Amino acid sequence: MQRVTADLRDASVLRDVGRHKGSARTVAVLPDGAHALSAGDDGEIALRTIADGSTQHVFAATECDDVRRLAISANGRRAVTVHTDGAATVWDVEGRALLHVLASSGIRTIAISADGAQAVGGGLDGQLRLWDIEGRSLLRTFGRHQGHIYAVAFTP
Repeated sequence: MQRVTADLRDASVLRDVGRHKGSARTVAVLPDGAHALSAGDDGEIALRTIADGSTQHVFAATECDDVRRLAISANGRRAVTVHTDGAATVWDVEGRALLHVLASSGIRTIAISADGAQAVGGGLDGQLRLWDIEGRSLLRTFGRHQGHIYAVAFTP
C-alpha cells in the first residue's frame, strides 16, 4: 500500500478521487487505506479506489434518498448511511448490496461500534437508538436530550 503524505500548510490537492452528480456530503476511507466510500445529494454511495479515483461500484441510487452521513465498520465489511428523510440503511460493502433498513425515519447521525456489531444513531427527537447491525433489531433507546442530536460516537 502506497502512503501519500503532505504538509497541510501547503493545502494542495493530491488527486481527484471522483465526483458526484450533486454535492458530495460525506466520505470515509476503508480500513485498507486504498478505498473510500463517498455519498451525497445524488443519493449514490460510490466505492472508489483512492490511488486513481476509479469507481469500483455505485450502490443503487434508487434505494435511498440523498445521503447526509456515512459510517464504516472497522473491518470494512459494513457501512451505514443516514439520508435526508431520516432513514438509516446498512450496506454490505464486500457484497456490494443493500442489506436492510435500520430505521425508516428520524435519524440524523450514526456511528458503528469497534466490533462492527452495533450502530448508534440520534436525531431531531433527541433520542439515542442502539441497533444490532446484522439482526437489524433495535436493542434499546436512551433517555431524551433536550435538543436535537447531530453527532454520535462510540468510545474505544
